[in-house]
Amino acid sequence: MYVRTVKNNQGKEYLRIVESYRENGKNKQKIIANLGRIDTISRKEVENIVDKLVQIYDIKGYVNLNNVEEAPDKKNYGIKVIVDKLFERYEMDKFFEKMDKKIRFDVEDLLKIMVMNRIIEPKSKLGIFNDLDYYGFKRIDEAETDEEGIALQWMYRTLDVLAQKKEELEKHLYCQRISLFNSVVDLVFYDVTTLAFETQQTNELLQMGYSKDKKFNESQVVLGMSIVGKGNAPKGVQGMPVSFDIYPGNTFEGHTFKDTIELMKKRYQLGKVIVVSDRGMMSKTNMEIVENSDYEFIVGKSIKQLKKVDIFDGEFTEISKGIEYREIEYGGKRLLIIHSKERAEKDRKGEKYDGYYGIITNTQLNPKQILEQYHTLWKVEESFRTLKNYLETRPIFHWTQKRIKGHIVMSFISYIMQRTLELELERNNIEYSHEKIREAIKNMEYIDIKTNEQHFAIRTNMNVLAQKILKILNIPIPKVVTPYEEFIEKLKLQDQNEENKGLERSKAQA
Repeated sequence: MYVRTVKNNQGKEYLRIVESYRENGKNKQKIIANLGRIDTISRKEVENIVDKLVQIYDIKGYVNLNNVEEAPDKKNYGIKVIVDKLFERYEMDKFFEKMDKKIRFDVEDLLKIMVMNRIIEPKSKLGIFNDLDYYGFKRIDEAETDEEGIALQWMYRTLDVLAQKKEELEKHLYCQRISLFNSVVDLVFYDVTTLAFETQQTNELLQMGYSKDKKFNESQVVLGMSIVGKGNAPKGVQGMPVSFDIYPGNTFEGHTFKDTIELMKKRYQLGKVIVVSDRGMMSKTNMEIVENSDYEFIVGKSIKQLKKVDIFDGEFTEISKGIEYREIEYGGKRLLIIHSKERAEKDRKGEKYDGYYGIITNTQLNPKQILEQYHTLWKVEESFRTLKNYLETRPIFHWTQKRIKGHIVMSFISYIMQRTLELELERNNIEYSHEKIREAIKNMEYIDIKTNEQHFAIRTNMNVLAQKILKILNIPIPKVVTPYEEFIEKLKLQDQNEENKGLERSKAQA
């Protein structure tokens, strides 16, 4: 059965409902109803007919936009369901359910909101608060004790909690990764960077010091971070941070190493670890610290700083295209003298040392393995770039030590969630970039349509990467038009019209 228009001899169009049937092997049509001349039927009459049919047959997905009560704003459903799924993988609910029950707000949900923002559009805490509607949450003034929603001050207080729970959170995230992949970590990269602040004021933590970003007119903190290397760890663990520590901004980077090694040994069940670090980090004292911890090391060494060694005295062996080496004993350790043609072209100082560098190690790895592990130090640098630039950990506008620490903990967790998503894409051979992931998730939007009798969620078009992200995380892709309650229930989104788990506050609590 279908609607058909026909013209008479005078060119007038008529509207009919026609049914097709087959008789004696031939297709025929019969008129079910004549609805009259098209030009005599008003638009309103047609809408009434359609609305009545929709009502009688309970047709899903039909929306009469003429009955929309108010112009809807776009909201994002994608980032919420993705972060929920990632938090679920790390069993974050089990960690936070042990929190002090006297806390008036849900720390996990507040952390999720800040992580959502870090991943798709980093803003200040005030900026996040002003965008809560976009994430499907409601803003309230903390004094409005009878209303459900989120107060701005709760975000700042969440940072205080994160600062307090920093070590416990790190260990929980680390143990979850190890448990998921049933592995041990045997290769750790360590490096240091600086985080600048939009101020020149100083305190016990904020100090003026050597800035890796050449920002000498701003106070800073020093951030040391250890990253899981390739080693024997599976891909799901490689490139993931193990831990980080914050030091006053005037701390020499080499002095951070002792604390890091001692803490790693104390906190984590590590295998036989090889610490890979650049030459600025590993003094003779630091090497002794590593060895005394029963760890091994691979460390860069400046050729010009080598004493009583003629680097040109001996034959070099090609280890790979354009790279050759010579190995000697130096201070009871193995010293690899490396010459790289590519590096020599970059140096171009016209000096005899162009293209030469050294690597000191106490491992039993072969020279090719040692060189490969040392060259993967760029993974740490890439992690710092992501942490600092993509997640915009800096500039930081908090001034107290607790808030600074909490902000960096939040950024650290955001990076782990972001990196976990990237590893899932890599595991499924899906090409990505930070910008493409951000764009794909930003496009996961919907509008909330309300009419006199209907309530629907209409999602926007999704690109291919967005669909793949939802698929690999086992998140259902919503239909273009879905009844609102079904949309919320299927994606397990926050419904502001109902009581919110963990965010509700009773009058007694207030």
